[in-house]
Amino acid sequence: LELNGISASVTFNITLGTYPGNHTISDFPKTSSDLHVYFNGLNGVSFRMMPENNYSYENYFFRLVGAKNLHFNGIDMALIPNNHQSTFFVLDGRCEGVSISESSFNMTNAQSQTNTGISTGDFQGLDLTVSDCTFTGGSTGIYIPGYYWATLSYTGVDV
Repeated sequence: LELNGISASVTFNITLGTYPGNHTISDFPKTSSDLHVYFNGLNGVSFRMMPENNYSYENYFFRLVGAKNLHFNGIDMALIPNNHQSTFFVLDGRCEGVSISESSFNMTNAQSQTNTGISTGDFQGLDLTVSDCTFTGGSTGIYIPGYYWATLSYTGVDV
């Protein structure tokens, strides 16, 4: 995806199985700015992660780096408990047109309750949509802190 890019909108159907975390998706070449990529978790798909790094932003399921027009649907995520914190979706850099729907964020971890579902960090972005998702356990579902000197960190947020 990042190497060859896309010339039409693309759908990835994630098949039955259990997958680990730490998937990074950077912006990729497109023949048109209105093309989209969809990641659909089929029934029975689950992502499980044991946080191993010291900082929550290093323990992630998906890290989007300046990505545009990405859509995630039906992603079931849960932690394998240990004493490290995690952030399930890290939006790094200016991300635009990202949506997460019908997904579950099981952040329950008896050894570390400082877990976050979605974090934009101190970055600015546009059009973030989160719909029909469940957040359980952890400390924060969606964290959009923004710059202390700016009035908006993300515009077009729909939850």
